[in-house]
Amino acid sequence: MKHLIVVGKKSEQLFAETSFKNQKIAFYSGLLHDIGKINPWYQEVFIATQDMTKNEYQEIKKIQEKESEKFVRQHAIFSAWAAKYLLSEIGLAYDVIDKILVLIYGHHSTIRKSLGEVKRGPQFKASHEIMKESIHEFSSQVSNISEFSELNWNSCLEFFPYSVLFDLELNSSTPDDFLEMSMAFSCLLQADTGSFKDWQTPKFELNIDTSSLVKPKQMRDLSSSAKIQQEKMGDMRNRFQKEVMGNFD
Repeated sequence: MKHLIVVGKKSEQLFAETSFKNQKIAFYSGLLHDIGKINPWYQEVFIATQDMTKNEYQEIKKIQEKESEKFVRQHAIFSAWAAKYLLSEIGLAYDVIDKILVLIYGHHSTIRKSLGEVKRGPQFKASHEIMKESIHEFSSQVSNISEFSELNWNSCLEFFPYSVLFDLELNSSTPDDFLEMSMAFSCLLQADTGSFKDWQTPKFELNIDTSSLVKPKQMRDLSSSAKIQQEKMGDMRNRFQKEVMGNFD
């Protein structure tokens, strides 16, 4: 619980340093990224290994393998599934919710443009079945905490038991959307890792003026050789953007 709050706030803090305005994307992706660890696989492993050290790796591995026979070792999918309903009707635009779900779903893999059908094997179904009850207990513990209080717990409790099936596709593929998602993803990953360490504020800033690269109107004042160089830079930026957007998945 504490981990979720810390990651949400740190992710938001990092994102606030960028030029992107919607900090809710960073905050809620951090706050809800690990809620799926109410999955009994994690709970059973946590309980069985809480007094063990890393030196007891083989014993820990045996416990994990035993639990994997019963439950699925996944949490990001369940986190996104819960977030889908927790974030509904709380004042967030649909496209913002979709971005948050994509970030949560991919925080141990990669961000993608769409989320669709989920493979639901016996272990997955067993985990989900127990989580239907666990989500009730979790909501009773956190729903009065300020960071969680605005979430739509009624919707989550009603719809979380449904079969997990996403039908989500990000509508826009503009460079700004790509950069916003990439930045939010980076903030989430850094906040998640940094949540276990003391937070330090950088003492220095580095600012580079790149305005000369983005002012075509100045081209007419340049010499012929300078114009050729600027045109080459323009081609390079266009190729870079095309390559980046082509690999955005």
